[in-house]
Amino acid sequence: MTVPMALVEAVAAAVERLSRPGIEGWGLRVSPDLEDTGDLMDTTGHIGCTSDTCAHISHDPAAPCRRWVPHSGRLVDLGSDEEPGEVTVRWYAHLDGATTRYIMVVESRFYHAEAAYVDSAPDWVLARLAQGTAV
Repeated sequence: MTVPMALVEAVAAAVERLSRPGIEGWGLRVSPDLEDTGDLMDTTGHIGCTSDTCAHISHDPAAPCRRWVPHSGRLVDLGSDEEPGEVTVRWYAHLDGATTRYIMVVESRFYHAEAAYVDSAPDWVLARLAQGTAV
């Protein structure tokens, strides 16, 4: 069986796109300025409630896991804070040349993740860099 070159190229392009590091979350929504500075891609099929009769009041509807990848620069994971079983807040630095911007990601147990640029990261997050505990 001969595999068409167009399919081989499409598979290679998809693997390359999905191998880029970024910020991930279930149903990840990004702010307009993040959307302008990166690519948002689906990394899985839909996960979650797909009931047509559910009003999705206590949870968001099914969504894929998504990843935001900056067009340029790199991300540094600064750490996270968690209210066990409920909400996780993750902090990143987006380093792009001489520019540093901070990103806050909020992941709730039953709701889609949200990411946005913020003016600053908390002191305890930044101080971890001096202690060598940041990833």
